[in-house]
Amino acid sequence: MKTTLDTSGRPVLVVGGAGYIGAVTARALDALGIPVLVLDDLSTGHADAVNVPLLRVDLADRAGVRAVLEEHRPAGVLHFAARSLVGESVADPAAYYRANVVNTLTLLEEMRRA
Repeated sequence: MKTTLDTSGRPVLVVGGAGYIGAVTARALDALGIPVLVLDDLSTGHADAVNVPLLRVDLADRAGVRAVLEEHRPAGVLHFAARSLVGESVADPAAYYRANVVNTLTLLEEMRRA
């Protein structure tokens, strides 16, 4: 089954694309001929898992997120960035709240703004 997605040449931005699920998704989109950019801070992801352009930006960096969205004008955004270690989340729930909730809100606000 051939899948097509008309992005009018604009990339799909895969946030957290250096993690396992994000990297697999980025490779699948690329294999379909869909332009892809990965945004990842590499705090837990791996640059060698990425076979498309990688933009190293932390979602906590609002200006950096804004710059990526303004420069690349993605046709869509797939968000896979998150912290996910249970023990660590129990030990430091505030860090997990910032990473998984606050940073997602930052991304959504900047997407809406762009």
